[in-house]
Amino acid sequence: MFLPFLKLFYEGGWVLFPIFAVSVVAWHIAIGKLIGFARLRRASKRVHAIIATPKTPNVKRTGYSGFDVFINRMLRPGTNPRQVERAFKELLIEITPKLDSGFSTITA
Repeated sequence: MFLPFLKLFYEGGWVLFPIFAVSVVAWHIAIGKLIGFARLRRASKRVHAIIATPKTPNVKRTGYSGFDVFINRMLRPGTNPRQVERAFKELLIEITPKLDSGFSTITA
């Protein structure tokens, strides 16, 4: 099974080993990003369900502090559209760096 790969490395020389190592690192980061996106998607679905059917406020529900703060602000009585917009902007400020990390490494 591994014989064709070993033959390829033997014929390609030493330069294939660092190329292979960088490829493994890039795939590891990419798979980690996919898992992170899946977790965020599940958390956003929970946020939507909680806001659609509110229960008790001030409870940690999603595992992401940004989402939990957003939920608590959305469920406050008398929340106006300006407060909703501000809460959403704060949520984006917290989540965007987590979403953007690792892409430059994968691109390189």
